[in-house]
Amino acid sequence: MTVTGALVLTNKGSSVGDAAITGLPFTIGNANGFYQAASFRNNNISFADQFVGYGAISDTTIQLNEMTNAGVLTSIDNTNFANTSSMLFSLTYFV
Repeated sequence: MTVTGALVLTNKGSSVGDAAITGLPFTIGNANGFYQAASFRNNNISFADQFVGYGAISDTTIQLNEMTNAGVLTSIDNTNFANTSSMLFSLTYFV
């Protein structure tokens, strides 16, 4: 299954907590080999050195993270987004 999408914010509102892309059309299969990296093109989203994401097994979610050059991985959250943030994304995964 391949999903692609565009996220465009005109006002991020007052949401708090970790950011994720939810509602994939099918649940990602449950096997260690089924973790898949997602591809992104971002605008007005702040993060450490690298923006990364992956499809979470047994879920319908793309987890969003930032990784420093030192290899420290943390979640992307509401503070990383601006009122004008946008994102194109793609994920191919196994069901």
